[in-house]
Amino acid sequence: MSSGQIHYEIHLKPPRGKWQLYGAMESREKALKQAKELVGGGTSVQVTKETLSEDGNYLSVRIFQEGEIENPKKNAGKTEAVDSLPCFKAQDLYSYEARKTIVRLLQDSLNRWKITSLELLHSPEYLERLESTGSVLQAAVQKMAIAQSQAGEGTVGERVRTLHKLVSDAMVMVYVDRDKNRLPTLKKTGIAELARRLAHDPRREYLFNAAITDHLKDCDGWDCKLVRMLDFIGNIPQDDPALCDFCLGIIDGYVSEIVSASSAIKDIIGDQPDLGNALQRLIELASGLLDTSTLESAGVAALNMHFGNV
Repeated sequence: MSSGQIHYEIHLKPPRGKWQLYGAMESREKALKQAKELVGGGTSVQVTKETLSEDGNYLSVRIFQEGEIENPKKNAGKTEAVDSLPCFKAQDLYSYEARKTIVRLLQDSLNRWKITSLELLHSPEYLERLESTGSVLQAAVQKMAIAQSQAGEGTVGERVRTLHKLVSDAMVMVYVDRDKNRLPTLKKTGIAELARRLAHDPRREYLFNAAITDHLKDCDGWDCKLVRMLDFIGNIPQDDPALCDFCLGIIDGYVSEIVSASSAIKDIIGDQPDLGNALQRLIELASGLLDTSTLESAGVAALNMHFGNV
């Protein structure tokens, strides 16, 4: 067997029972279909993607779950260092600090795919692409595990297991929301209408970001994404200050990640002879004073205008 080989395992857990392997398949679609047919009667079902690594071990990532997944008693033996992690549930990966860490760990992949961490975290398609890389995801987890272990937060092995579960739970959350058609889109509604509809939803930020990510998925580069995000500003609910601030905060998150992406700098300021000229152009952009007449970027021109109006 060669490294990179993938198969999908279906596991079942009867009420008060233990997890048992039900079967393994090479097709993701067939495994998910079979798993969904097995749900019911108190039986818990999960599907894991198993990727063979170069060292002969399998990297396991859960891609589907239904029913009870965790036995609370399993957490009894955890150390205080492990429990005190700043990220201990899937939702914590969406925080600003966690996203900065994701950008640092996955910078090459994000730049190559021309996406932000916000898009990665809210897109089933991008998460599946990351998942399919296997080695990229595993390397990111290992780097973080080593850093946390050196900071006194348990052993590397403990950190790897905890982080793998955290990442797996986050992926499963998005996959399940997609499969159950819970992720909204902007195809038949505007940003203001969606903001009002989600105003009292406890997951409104996550769902709102999912809709924006879907709206950006057919963009072929940073400039297109920048234009679309800035176009939203004229359509936010100006009559509701709270919703207006919420929408502006979401827009700011995407725009700030776009303009700070290392692969976007050339698109934003064009080719520059040296670092000094590049920094000068960025300062001019931040001041709204950038001469955009020589640039072909409509997004940068719009951003320059918005900065100039502040």
